[in-house]
Amino acid sequence: MKEFQIGHFASNLGVTPDLLKHYEKFDLIQSKRNQKNLYRFYAFSDSQKIFDIKTLQNFGFSLAEIKSIQNNSMQNILNIYEQKRLLNDNQLTLQTRFQQEFNQQIDWLHKIQVDSNYSNWSIQTIEPFYFMQHTKGKAFTIQSDEHRHAIKDWINLLPITKSTAKFHYDTRVTQYGFSLTESEIQAFNLLCDNSYTQLIPEQRCFLYDFVIQPTQLKNEDYLTHILAAPKQLLESLNLSLNSGYIQTLLVFRIEQQRYSLQRLIVPIH
Repeated sequence: MKEFQIGHFASNLGVTPDLLKHYEKFDLIQSKRNQKNLYRFYAFSDSQKIFDIKTLQNFGFSLAEIKSIQNNSMQNILNIYEQKRLLNDNQLTLQTRFQQEFNQQIDWLHKIQVDSNYSNWSIQTIEPFYFMQHTKGKAFTIQSDEHRHAIKDWINLLPITKSTAKFHYDTRVTQYGFSLTESEIQAFNLLCDNSYTQLIPEQRCFLYDFVIQPTQLKNEDYLTHILAAPKQLLESLNLSLNSGYIQTLLVFRIEQQRYSLQRLIVPIH
């Protein structure tokens, strides 16, 4: 059977010599060596093997998994395929959610470009969400390895996960952490123990989206400063600002200055 030198063979298959060597390292293809110069040579029939490997790689299989698929029973191959399908479905769900968040951030940026003091408010029933405390003041409040593991999983979902502050307006006590909706906790099968999370139930809330300018955070009592406008609006609606949550929806920098779009969530009792 006709054989081809590695460079010529690779270029005619649309791959690189390094990729062929990598496949060979996993014993997916075999080459013959020229004893004089040690050049690798491949048989023409290896071309179909390479196309088969590329197909499986495009499905998300690793080379180790491909090696297993090539040397297995039909039932085991089906099991491997089913496991990969579940993993791919989960990854697709995650990427879809990331894309939704990305599209939403683009919409917000367009609105802020038009109005640098953009704000928007509504009163609506919110979906239940969990708040996980992470810090209080400048001290971490993590109390267990399980809590640390959960934080790792949660921040890997930023910005689906929202950086969130829980505050009491009168006492100015503020706890910082993260929030995720109950449906997202279930969809991504995340740890959520009540020893380090709090469930905020479905309820009517006042929602207020607003931009924080860099200068606003320089005020010593920044909570009073950034909540002045929504507090006034709440009072005009005969509602009070006692406690609530502030979620970070978007962060962007202009000339190294940090701006953010925040969402105030105040339960209406």
